[in-house]
Amino acid sequence: MAARIALRVPFYSPGRLAPKITAPTLVQIAERDSVTPFKVAMKAAGRIPKGEIRTYDCQHFEPYLDPYFDTVVTDQLGFLAAHVPTVQP
Repeated sequence: MAARIALRVPFYSPGRLAPKITAPTLVQIAERDSVTPFKVAMKAAGRIPKGEIRTYDCQHFEPYLDPYFDTVVTDQLGFLAAHVPTVQP
């Protein structure tokens, strides 16, 4: 990472822009996350107008591992099926 990025970190607040997101958005949150605290993530996600929130009783990186992986991916596929149009032959 470039050193100049470190100067921006204190001002980084993605939740501030959440209300401007216009696309349907799936936000998946780990309930025991120590990297992105649960309450902070929920607050930001709750500000997305077309946001759908799914929570998982796991830590930050555990959605990539069993037993969470299948559930997380199933939720992603369900979200895509509901919101991304498919082309019919």
